Amino acid sequence: MEERIRVSLTGPRFYSALMGGFGALALLLAAGGVFLFGIEPTDPMAFGTAAAVLALVLLGSAYLPARKAARADALAVLRAD
Repeated sequence: MEERIRVSLTGPRFYSALMGGFGALALLLAAGGVFLFGIEPTDPMAFGTAAAVLALVLLGSAYLPARKAARADALAVLRAD
């Protein structure tokens, strides 16, 4: 069961979120830091903290449904439909 959860987390959800993060970073750097008041456009601590928080939210939002789906009985779910 844990293997299925790990595969679900490292699948398309993780890679699409990673690409979205890189895209957002590129747009933010291209904007020149216009939206960040009091923070330098290339401040590694601010970007690192934001990336860590977003990664935790991503893992939480992907792990909880994957764990619930892995525990469900597939036949019971299909019969309910």
